[in-house]
Amino acid sequence: MEAFPLNHLPAERSYKGLSVTESAALFRRYIFIEQQCVRICAAWLLEAPMYEDKHILGYHLWDHAEHVQWMRERLLELRGGHAEADIAPTLKFALDEVLHARDVTELVAGLYGGVKQPLLQAYRDHVSMADTAANAGEIRILQRMIPDLENHLRWGEDIIKRCPTGHDGAVPWQRYIGDLLLRAGGIHGTLHVPPLRALERPHAHMHRRSAELKFDSRIARKPLAKYEERESMPHEQSVKAQFAVFFNELWAVGLLASVIVDSWDAGCPWEFQYDMAHHCWDELRHSQFGAIRLKELGEEPSRVDTFFFDQSQNWPFLHRLVYLTRDLEVFFMKRKSPRVLKYQQEGDGRSMIFADADWSDEINHVRYGTKWSEYFLKDDARTVEDIKEEIRVFIARQQAQAGVSKTDIPF
Repeated sequence: MEAFPLNHLPAERSYKGLSVTESAALFRRYIFIEQQCVRICAAWLLEAPMYEDKHILGYHLWDHAEHVQWMRERLLELRGGHAEADIAPTLKFALDEVLHARDVTELVAGLYGGVKQPLLQAYRDHVSMADTAANAGEIRILQRMIPDLENHLRWGEDIIKRCPTGHDGAVPWQRYIGDLLLRAGGIHGTLHVPPLRALERPHAHMHRRSAELKFDSRIARKPLAKYEERESMPHEQSVKAQFAVFFNELWAVGLLASVIVDSWDAGCPWEFQYDMAHHCWDELRHSQFGAIRLKELGEEPSRVDTFFFDQSQNWPFLHRLVYLTRDLEVFFMKRKSPRVLKYQQEGDGRSMIFADADWSDEINHVRYGTKWSEYFLKDDARTVEDIKEEIRVFIARQQAQAGVSKTDIPF
């Protein structure tokens, strides 16, 4: 099936290249699709039971956020208007449906096979239609995004191979998502739309944002060694205990993923979602630090303590954000510099580079929290201190209902 960049273009014309209007129309559509990929990856960071899949999905989430940022900046230069203002309901429905996969294999079939594969082809087609001088700005961006999507699809192929039933079990879902995208005119919005017929949805499952951070049977939910215990251990034992805590930063990944999902339809500016995606990716990398270092020291990641995630999931997303960035991360900050110095003094450069990167990231996270708590509290009678007090009330109420009193930091 042939597609043209816009409906009004003839099948053949005497010149190569796209006008500003044509380029902007295509970029608006790409931006919407990639934004929805951010949202879907965030939701599935909670659902995917294998921590390795969580790590990869976090990287993909950040790839999509960067793509959106690059394209939005270019759209401003193209007199491109509002990025989301003219998105067709059929395209929105198609991307909404992708979220409702029943497991990771179906997610990969629908999102990667049903959406990212044609998105990659659309980017390649765009480059081939563009003029190397007139459309140089768009070509540069597309050529940066294409390798990311190629990497995503290679991972998707590995996931399908890992599934006992292979791709066959997920074919109906991928076909359904593909048909929905076809009804929306394809990625470019210009494919011939076939006569409308009733589409049979392969199943009735509807995704609901999980209030649980899910793991497979390799990961036990057990307490971790507390800070004072870790500091008093011999060096190698202390390093193992500390990098188990790094791995455990998946709780922060989950908290931020829940913020992204819950704030998506709240009218938040894209810049907020972009910062949250960056923060989420940072925390995920910290968890990856833990997995890498533990394996180097002869251990596999084996436990998590999701206490902070669990207690916050019924709070408004603003309270979750303030709790993480202006309570917890501020509290933990005083440990960062001494840890880097300690590893340096021990001659443990490998641990030091991870701890040093973590320290820099956390400074940025406090900045995000300050920036966005002030944004959301503009014209609000409450202050950040009021939000912190509301959080303390939430926690006290939860503890009273559970019949416990747990006021100390668990790790």
